Amino acid sequence: MIIEKPLWVQHKQENGKLATIYSVDIHPDGTRIATGAGDSVARIWSMKPIIDKEAEKENNMFPKQLAVCQGGHTRAITCVRWSSNGVFLACGSDDTNVTIWMRQQTQQATPVIESNGETTTTSSENDKSNTNEKKTDDNTNGEKSDNSNKSKSAKKAVVKEEWTRLLTCMGHSSDVQDLAWAPDDSKLASCSVDNTILVWAINNTTIGRFVLHQPLAKLTGHEGWVKGLAWDPVGKYLASVGSDNVMNIWRTTDWKCEGKVTKPFNSGKRSSGNVVRRISWSPDGRNICGTLAFKNSAHCAVIIDRNTWTDGCELVGHNVPVIASRFNSRILLKKNKKKKKKLKVARKSLQKNAVTCCAIGDFEGTISVWMTSAEKPIVVLKKALNSAITDLAWSIKDGKTLVA
Repeated sequence: MIIEKPLWVQHKQENGKLATIYSVDIHPDGTRIATGAGDSVARIWSMKPIIDKEAEKENNMFPKQLAVCQGGHTRAITCVRWSSNGVFLACGSDDTNVTIWMRQQTQQATPVIESNGETTTTSSENDKSNTNEKKTDDNTNGEKSDNSNKSKSAKKAVVKEEWTRLLTCMGHSSDVQDLAWAPDDSKLASCSVDNTILVWAINNTTIGRFVLHQPLAKLTGHEGWVKGLAWDPVGKYLASVGSDNVMNIWRTTDWKCEGKVTKPFNSGKRSSGNVVRRISWSPDGRNICGTLAFKNSAHCAVIIDRNTWTDGCELVGHNVPVIASRFNSRILLKKNKKKKKKLKVARKSLQKNAVTCCAIGDFEGTISVWMTSAEKPIVVLKKALNSAITDLAWSIKDGKTLVA
C-alpha cells in the first residue's frame, strides 16, 4: 500500500487563504479527479502527477491542474460527481443550484500560466495531430533535431482541458448537500437542507435548455435536512438519509417510499446540521452503507440489507461520528484455501464467495477499509487527514486507488 499526499491539490483563494475541500470524485477512466470547495469553483486535476513522481516534476509536460469550472456557483461547492460514462461533471452548491459541465473537445491554442511562472500553450486535438504529422514528415528527410525528440514526448503529454457549463438546475430553496447519478446517467438526484430530494431528467431535451426549473420528481418524506444520497446500481431504488436519523428507500418507478430504516441511526437526538452523511450502495446491490450510526453508544457505520431493509452488521471502531462511506465498484472473491477446484463448482459458489469492499471516514480524519466477509477492517489509517473526512472516492477502472 502506498499513501500519497499531493499538497498542490488545493483551492487557493484570491486572499491567499486555502478554501476547505468538501468533495472529491475520480473520473471513470481514472485519469483525473474533481474537487469542490469553499471557493465556489470545481477543479479538475490530473492523476498522473499524483501516482507518478517523475511526472510530478515535469509540470510543463504533465500539468497538475487540468481545468477550473468557475462562474457556475456563488457559494461553496459541497459535492462533485462524475457521470458513469465520464461525459458530465455535476456540482452541487450552497447557492441552492446544481450545475452540469462537459468538456469541450475542440480548443483553440491558448497560453496558460503554470504554478512555476512558466507559460505553456494548449492546442486542440486536430492541431496536435497536424503538428505531429508535419514533424514526422520532416524527420523522414533525415533531419534529426531536438524538435523531433520533443514531438515524441508531446504525444504522451497531458493537455489542459476546457469544461463548459451545459445546464443549471434550479429548484432547491436552500443548500444542496449531495448528488447521485442514476446508473444509466439519465437522471441526477440532489438533496438539500430544505428537506427535499429533487430528481432531474438529464437528456438532450433538458441539456438544451441551459436552465432547468422543473424536476422530474420531488420527494418530501424527510422531517429534517436531507444529507446523503445513493442510487441502487440496478436502478430500482434511491436511498436517502437525513438529519431526522431516517434512511428512506424510494422506488424509482413511482417515487413512493418502499421502506424506512431508523434503528441504527436512533441516538436519541438529531444529527448535527453541519455534518455530511455520505452513504453508499454496494456494486452488487445487496447492501447500503449508512453513516452516523450507533451500536449501543459506540459510533459506527452500518450495513443495511437490501432484502429486509434492516441493519445486517455494524462497522465498529471509530471513536467519533462516521460521516462518509464509499463502496469499491469491484466485486471480489474470497480466497479459496483449496488450490485446485473445478470450474463448475466455482461457478456454483460464485454468489456465496462474492464480497465487496467499503471505505469509511470519520469526523477526525481517520479512514478504515472493510470487507463484507470480515469482522475487522483490513486497513486503518488513523488521522489520515487533519480534518474531517467529508468524502471518499474509489477508482472505478481497477478499484486500487482510494481518494479522500
